[in-house]
Amino acid sequence: MEKEDKTIKKESSLIKETFEQVNDSALPVKKEKIITLRFNSSFIIIAVLVILVAVSVVQAIELNTLKSKISTGEVQAATTSSTGSATGSSGSTQSTNLQDLPQMVGGC
Repeated sequence: MEKEDKTIKKESSLIKETFEQVNDSALPVKKEKIITLRFNSSFIIIAVLVILVAVSVVQAIELNTLKSKISTGEVQAATTSSTGSATGSSGSTQSTNLQDLPQMVGGC
């Protein structure tokens, strides 16, 4: 029985040594690098401001172009009149409908 115990211990120690050698000689495992983007609040605020300024510049250019077209006569601005010539036949109907509305809608 002692002989078997010594053999088992010897085999287990050999297995343990072999396992350690295999682990030591194994190639190191490369971990994947995860790229994360971190935005601080000032960067986000600056980005929003840049977008707002760009939109306002585009609107200013469009407004200026429209004003120049109106002044040259390419485009006519719509005007309201009591006859409804610029707004069509629904203009007079709309004005009478507005007069029929109550003075206060909602509220107390």
